[in-house]
Amino acid sequence: MVTYARQHGIKAAARAFESTVPSVRNWLRRYQAQGLPDLQELSRAPHFCPHKITGELAEQGVACGASFSPSALSASDASWI
Repeated sequence: MVTYARQHGIKAAARAFESTVPSVRNWLRRYQAQGLPDLQELSRAPHFCPHKITGELAEQGVACGASFSPSALSASDASWI
């Protein structure tokens, strides 16, 4: 895409690769900044998750889930399931 865009233009590359002009510009900027290694797809995962449970609390949750037995519930306890 980058080579095509440099030879034929950004709009032509967007049409040829069924992409958008801003996407082609992003790829061109990445290539110009770092070269070929920077053209790898970037993670879209968030950098921060405020409600994520980590550390000791997460381990306690896993341990609690591992020791849970649905058959140990009485009929009145299982009415919400």
